[in-house]
Amino acid sequence: MKGSNAILLSGAPGSYARYPKWMHTFENQLSLDFRTKQSNAMLLYTDDGGVRGNFYSLTIANRKLQLDF
Repeated sequence: MKGSNAILLSGAPGSYARYPKWMHTFENQLSLDFRTKQSNAMLLYTDDGGVRGNFYSLTIANRKLQLDF
């Protein structure tokens, strides 16, 4: 998905944005800019729908960025 516009979430619990499935190849790039006042938050989560148990989770935990996969 190229050139997506910025979105603003309300900050309410459970608020999120959902995008269409990304047709990935062997090598992809994803660029994101986040701005938040929260010291703990889920920024990004994606998975393979339970096919192989693959996922990526980008969070802020105690003001530190954390990537789990």
